Amino acid sequence: MSEAERADAAALRLGILARLADAVGLAETLEQVARRGVAVLRQNDADHAAVWLLEVLQPGYGDTAATVLADAPVADPDHVHGLDAHALAIAAVASGRPEAHPLTGHGLVELYAQPVVEPGQTSPSLVLVVGSTQPLSGDAGFTDYLEVAGVLFGAGYGGLRELAQERQQSETLRELDAAKSAFLANVSHELRTPLALIAAPLDDVLQRGDLPTLAGDRLAMVRSQVVRLTRMVDAMLDFSRIEAGRIAPTVVELDVPAILRTIVAAFGPAIERAGLRFDVEIPELPRTAFLDQDMLERIVLNLLSNALKYTPRGSITLSLAPVGDGFEIAVTDTGIGIAVRDQERIFARFEQLPRHSRARSTEGAGIGLAMVKELSELLGGRVDLRSAPARGSTFTIRLPYRAPAVALAAEGVRSVTPRGVAAFLADVESWDLGPAAVAPAPVAAPGDRPLLLVVEDSADLSRYLSEVLSDTYEVMVAADGLQALAMARSRRPDAILSDVMMPGLDGFGLVGEVRADPHLRDLPVLLLSARAGLEASTAGLAQGADDYLVKPFDLSDLRARLASNIRRAADRSADASWRRAIVRSLHEAVVISDTSGLITEFNDAFRRLVGWSMSDGPFSPPYPWWPDPATDPEAFERIEEANRVLLDDGVMEGEFQLRHRSGRTVWASYNASVVELPGRGRAAVLKTLRDVTRDHAARVRRQDAARISAEFTNADSLEQLVGIAVDGLHALFDGDSTVQVAGPGVVQTFTATGPVELDGLPAAIAARLAGTDGTDDSEPGGAVQGILLVPPSTLGGTRAWVQFGEPRAVSADEQIVADMLAGSFALAVDRVLTVGELADKQANLERAIESHRLIGQAVGILVERHRLTPSQAFQSLRRASQDRNIRIRDLAARVLETGLDPDAA
Repeated sequence: MSEAERADAAALRLGILARLADAVGLAETLEQVARRGVAVLRQNDADHAAVWLLEVLQPGYGDTAATVLADAPVADPDHVHGLDAHALAIAAVASGRPEAHPLTGHGLVELYAQPVVEPGQTSPSLVLVVGSTQPLSGDAGFTDYLEVAGVLFGAGYGGLRELAQERQQSETLRELDAAKSAFLANVSHELRTPLALIAAPLDDVLQRGDLPTLAGDRLAMVRSQVVRLTRMVDAMLDFSRIEAGRIAPTVVELDVPAILRTIVAAFGPAIERAGLRFDVEIPELPRTAFLDQDMLERIVLNLLSNALKYTPRGSITLSLAPVGDGFEIAVTDTGIGIAVRDQERIFARFEQLPRHSRARSTEGAGIGLAMVKELSELLGGRVDLRSAPARGSTFTIRLPYRAPAVALAAEGVRSVTPRGVAAFLADVESWDLGPAAVAPAPVAAPGDRPLLLVVEDSADLSRYLSEVLSDTYEVMVAADGLQALAMARSRRPDAILSDVMMPGLDGFGLVGEVRADPHLRDLPVLLLSARAGLEASTAGLAQGADDYLVKPFDLSDLRARLASNIRRAADRSADASWRRAIVRSLHEAVVISDTSGLITEFNDAFRRLVGWSMSDGPFSPPYPWWPDPATDPEAFERIEEANRVLLDDGVMEGEFQLRHRSGRTVWASYNASVVELPGRGRAAVLKTLRDVTRDHAARVRRQDAARISAEFTNADSLEQLVGIAVDGLHALFDGDSTVQVAGPGVVQTFTATGPVELDGLPAAIAARLAGTDGTDDSEPGGAVQGILLVPPSTLGGTRAWVQFGEPRAVSADEQIVADMLAGSFALAVDRVLTVGELADKQANLERAIESHRLIGQAVGILVERHRLTPSQAFQSLRRASQDRNIRIRDLAARVLETGLDPDAA
């Protein structure tokens, strides 16, 4: 094919794809997508003389069923290849990729199948098959062309399917909404009769005034809750009537400022009792309004109660102002505010935002603001909201002076159910308007009665529980989980009775915090919830609660459950007390934890081992007594890996490095195992530890002593031998060492700074070396200034003194090691001085003295220029000598010449 022919073919394909996109995009049904798309593709006879579009009956790779959705006419000469196209489509579906098949006869030479995958799907739902009169499967432009055609078919099908699903979902939601409204209407009607039969007798009894005080208070509380329940029933009924179009304004002439002032007079005291400032701006309007009074009052009361609920401090403002042909009423608060993303949601029916810890109540059905919006629109107005989190909100209702005319049906259409201020105040009175005002229970001596912590955000319910349970329990009351947790930690109760749905920390969160606190985790916690059913109770128990009660509850059942759980907790506490007593009596350190590593108990022996107490907890891995991962990563990884092995294998033994609270290192021998707890479905980890710090130090000390003795044996010069002694004794006993070497006719003394004369030593050290010091350091366990190494076979020449930084006791093991090193050192000195019959012992000793004098001068330079101690300077020289394989004397000479650090000299 020439370049011109390729360009023409490409232009034709682009034109076909453009027309295909238009045909698919304008189609309104799946059938139109198929038929119009196939018709467009048949216009490209140059590439494909036949076109089939096949639909996969059961989408998914490996399916073998497909059917012709749109096909070539029977008169098409290539229709005889329909079965071949069908078979090739099945192969393409099975492989999930394009397939080609050669043909013979009837004008077509090749079939090409392109799977079509709709957006968002993983398997093809269609297969596009074309037949060409020339082999084109190797033409990259042709394959790209068919792939784009398949994408366009997939997009058309996918879009129409998604649109159909959305329409079906919308219809389903409308049906559900209508069913919900009908259900609420029926339920509301059914509830009104029993509510009337409760309210009327209550009013009759309360009006008599001859009831005992306690009974009168209880019945008054019941009457308040009846009013609240009646208001909610009326609101649900009104919503169902709005949905059915059976509510319309009852228009009368109104003095709006006077109505608002009446509401202010009744609602204001509740706002002020909550500690808020109530600002009112109600001027006269230029004209009277023709509106529905019940609707207007319902709007304003809903906004005021909403502002009071969500304003913990600050002020609430109610204002009225004329605006154009109407007026606006605004309620502004300084409360918690509403995020921008939630400002549309709050006007939806039964929509509730996440509970806020600073709200005065978490109760509500999510109908107040929805009712405001619905009624405002019925009066011909609208509601606007301006709000920001933590800065407050302003709800503005704009209403005309005259409600729009509404054609009223002859029957069943009326205004909303009248609800005055009293119905709203009944709700407000149940909120937390300030510090908890629960009547205190009679004072009892500590231990007389169990201490019960009641956690409930409803003031009415918490007051009731406090009153009815005070005959058996000493009752404390908290309004939310955070307050309850603080009270329980301050004074541990015998049980907690908690609501589930509360602001801040809810009941489930409270259970989690209690179970995580080592001092509270065994407390019985009973949950109260309005959510009934197996799923709700299972969720409560799964959170760790001991019991779950559903509101409304039976008081005798509540009492029985409280008593039972407190009794079981007391039994568990007695068992735990016995266990703690046994654990405390053990001399070895004992630690008990759960399988997550949270420590539940350890004894005094463990406290002495690591310096931490249970009151410093809770403790979870990594524990503070583990090695510091920053300074000792290998030790930290070793103990961490051992704990992982313990959980996998169930047992663990070993000796591990720990860190005392003071910072010193301790070593402990571990023996640990995982213990199954019968009947509890969980396990505990028991660890016993033994302090082996001294044993470990003794082993390390003996290993170091053996290494130093080996170095003594390998030393071939007196210079090297003295260096080993000075450095090794300092490291082994953590003190400044002074070494005295006896040669033929001479005794020379060495320190880290080089050779010194006896009269240049401190008098106390000289006396120690000479054995003339009269101080008795041999008292067992007594603190001494240092340790003297005196070979038993030497008459007074070779010996060493190690001066401690601070006086301390010398263990028997240290003394044994010191005696061993003293003998090794003396033998090494004798060996070096007597090697070779021709060796001049005096010359060797003088050469050693000269070498150490040179070394001492180098040490002095390092001390002066690099601010090192003499011991540090000598060790630096020695390490550099060993690392660089240079005699220490030669290295000291380089330091004297250059003044550089030994590593650089």
